[in-house]
Amino acid sequence: MNFLSIFFIVISFAFAAQPPYRKAEEGIHEYRLKNFARRNIERENFIEQKVDEERPAQAYLSKVEAARRSSSVSNVSYDLKIDLSRSLKKNRFHGKVKIKFDFNKEEGLSHPLTIDFTKGHIKSVTINGWPIAVKSKREKGVFYNGYFLSIPLKKLRQGTNKIKIRFSHEYDLDDPSKTEEEQEPQEGLHRIIEEYEGEVNNYLYTQFEVYAANKMFPCFDQPDLKAKYSLQVKAPKHWEVISSTNVAEVSKGGKNKIWKFGQTPTSFSPYLFSLHAGEYKKWEGKSYKNRIPMSLYTRQSRAKEFEAQVEEWFQATHEGFEFFEKYFGINYPFEKYDQIIVPEFWAGAMENVGAVTFNEGRFVIDDELRADEKKLADRKRYIIKVILHEMTHMWFGNLVTMKWWGDLWLNESFATYFPSLAIKESTLITQGHESDFHINEKLKAYRDDNSEATPVVSSASDTLEAELLFDRMRYQKGASLLKQLSFHIGKEIFQLGIQKYLSKFRYSQVESQDFFTMMDNNSVINLEQWFKDWFTRSGHNIISADYKCNNGLVTDFAVVQEEGSSEVLREHKMNFAFFNLEGSNWNRTFLRTDAYYSGKRTDFPRVLGKKCPDFVFLNYDDFDYVKVRLNEKSNRNFNNFINSNSESLLNQSLLQGDSFIKP
Repeated sequence: MNFLSIFFIVISFAFAAQPPYRKAEEGIHEYRLKNFARRNIERENFIEQKVDEERPAQAYLSKVEAARRSSSVSNVSYDLKIDLSRSLKKNRFHGKVKIKFDFNKEEGLSHPLTIDFTKGHIKSVTINGWPIAVKSKREKGVFYNGYFLSIPLKKLRQGTNKIKIRFSHEYDLDDPSKTEEEQEPQEGLHRIIEEYEGEVNNYLYTQFEVYAANKMFPCFDQPDLKAKYSLQVKAPKHWEVISSTNVAEVSKGGKNKIWKFGQTPTSFSPYLFSLHAGEYKKWEGKSYKNRIPMSLYTRQSRAKEFEAQVEEWFQATHEGFEFFEKYFGINYPFEKYDQIIVPEFWAGAMENVGAVTFNEGRFVIDDELRADEKKLADRKRYIIKVILHEMTHMWFGNLVTMKWWGDLWLNESFATYFPSLAIKESTLITQGHESDFHINEKLKAYRDDNSEATPVVSSASDTLEAELLFDRMRYQKGASLLKQLSFHIGKEIFQLGIQKYLSKFRYSQVESQDFFTMMDNNSVINLEQWFKDWFTRSGHNIISADYKCNNGLVTDFAVVQEEGSSEVLREHKMNFAFFNLEGSNWNRTFLRTDAYYSGKRTDFPRVLGKKCPDFVFLNYDDFDYVKVRLNEKSNRNFNNFINSNSESLLNQSLLQGDSFIKP
């Protein structure tokens, strides 16, 4: 089989329609949009919170309230006890939480302190040892309105406070009267009930991002109020119980057992905490370097199908740790690494600290898929990418966390870009990885990056608006800009900047400017304007080659930049190449690397005297984030060139996609 045959097979895999599993990768943002529209109905009486106003009673957290709390609250810890053994028939679980935190009254907080807890039931509250009556109406005392617990400032001390809350909450359940596409997103503590081999099995898992930890227990549910967590769970004795740390102790209790998890050694955001429990099938893998124990879980009814994937899954996990620990210069920052395959999960996966969840519909390979070699290879590549995506989050998002959701790209762009680097070192993917980033990341960004798109660095006035940021600007475009940045300043300098950023801000929270400043200080190139133009402005530029030849030699050559879908002309760096048709072969006759250009026109005098090209390949090797408008001569030769050249899969994919614009 010749090169071109192999190429077109790989390209056809990549561009083919995605398989019809529920809410495929292409549909995640669309699903969030539908959810946003449904929830928008609830916002008919929405009250926008002003800086100087008390928090309104609604099921969202505003940026105003989050900033107010983080200015006064610090050093948070949760001692949590959850009883899953009672009231399964009533679909309700019970719990106790002791919240310990430091409170600074000197920050001038003039409104009550709120603790998030959506649609739960408060049984009792004790503040600093004193039982407190909880009212259901907004009065002078402590009250609970179904969305948060409101505590007057006079009930709190300057310094350390302890609040104990006894509570209960319903499990999150899918509605059997609705289709899969009509279901609300699974949030809080979700429950699946399944009959299998004559037994009724229960499977529980949590999904807390963006604002749903408070749908399981009362907490300060915002990313910059990181906390330590202790957990005790009472559940049927034949269940598995999984959380962020290793089990410290298991004791018997009749038909039940009590699992105790030691306090997390480090603090992290509430949306990254988790609890999963039920009759899961468990596989234990080999500990990575005797430091990181790891396990895999699926429900019993899918265990036989998943068995064939277990070895490769653990191998991908080990290879991921090998690459990321070396590249980031920081060892995996948490205690263990479990991966749980769960059903009825609207998202693709979730980076819970030490207990990552994956959508069963996408990650369990059934017999039908195994029978199709092409689809099987495509799915395996996708699975490995997502395993590595979630693993990247352990550093970007979990170790170093955005302060508020407007800087979501600090999580998702990195988790989309770095797997492409790790895959180059992987032994599990041997075909297609060269072109994968361009096809599955950059092209998607181009398609959505128009005048209506939001910049990569954006804003979110509340947690509902934050859900709209999970889109191709934060994932694909941000990742493409990181690839461009690495090329712009040099990959060694880029890696060093990444290591310094992670080291300086480990276990803390950041804003975009923290990353920009770190990279700017680490580079010999001034990046201040570069970051502003690329990360705070939407749209992509378009470039073209403007050149003249005489007697077969180039006499004038320039790169012309258009605004395209943007409103600004940016500074770029790329490679470009000349190709000439010699007989029936296309030969590369000139290659210019590290070509900087900016403004409307950039001349390249060193090109003068080179052989006049039949085809000019701008953005050769795809380091730049830009579309190319073909000049007249290159356009005439385009079809011949793409069908007859012997370029890499990456450059072939550029030609096959939407990166080139015909006049």
